[in-house]
Parts: sequence; C-alpha cells; structure tokens
Amino acid sequence: MLRALDCKVLLWKGSVRALLTAGIAHLLGKELYEHLINYLTRHLTGVMDGTYGLTDEALLTYYIREWKRYTTAAQYNNHVFRYLNRHWVKREMDEGKKDVYDIYTLHLVRWRDDMFQNTQDHVMQAVLKLVERQRNGETIDHSQIKAIVESFGMCNAVMLGR
Repeated sequence: MLRALDCKVLLWKGSVRALLTAGIAHLLGKELYEHLINYLTRHLTGVMDGTYGLTDEALLTYYIREWKRYTTAAQYNNHVFRYLNRHWVKREMDEGKKDVYDIYTLHLVRWRDDMFQNTQDHVMQAVLKLVERQRNGETIDHSQIKAIVESFGMCNAVMLGR
C-alpha cells in the first residue's frame, strides 16, 4: 500500500515531468516554426530566381503557376501542422507575439516578404501590358488577370491583418 509520502513524491515527480515536457514541447514548437520559416525563405528564393529573364506573359504564367502551387502547399501544411497551430502558435499569439502566425498565414507572409515585394512592380507592368493589348483589340486570357488580382489581394490582406 502506498503511504502518503510516496503519493506526494509520485505527484511531485509527475508535476516535474509535466513541466519538463511542456518546456521541451515549447522549445520544439519554436524550433519547428523557425525551421519552417527558413525552409519557406529558401524555397521562395528559388522561386524568385525563376523569374529572372521572364517578361510579360511568361512572367505572369510563371507567377500564377507558382502562386497556385504555393498556396495549395500552404493549405496542406496548415493541416499537417494543425497541432502546432492549436498549441504553440496559439500560446505565442495569446502572449502578444506579433511575428507569429498560424501556418497558412505564415506562408502568405513569407510569400509577401520574399516574393511579392520583389516582383510586384514587374508583374504589375506585365498586367498593364496585357490590358493595353486588350484595348488594342487583341484577345487576352482574363483568368491571368484574375489570378494576379487575387494574389495581390491576399498579400495586401496579410499586410493589413497585423
């Protein structure tokens, strides 16, 4: 039979174990989050490198294709990192950290900072050339303009969100 002292020791050990586990989980959450940021930045550097030398419709096609691939991956990653979102990210946001986002929003923030801000002028010039071609009587693909506007809108929403 357990004595009262034995019960107190077991409870104390359990509490210490829980505190240690929570501390380790917090550190692992931060480390995982930072590794994801670094991975996204490296990935987007490669995507950005792919824009060099592209102009007009080729640039738009590339930008749209990469935007769609990236946002689809962001949705998948948001589901994969659901546990991180529910626990570590939520705790960090509750503590008032302004540079921590849920995983989907983090993807959008990284796109905005690493891709959008570096390409928006060139992409916008390509869109304006496309509109000019339409005004000159040529038939254009309106879905390209729609996709670009959606991308710009999401990036602007992320800028205004926090």
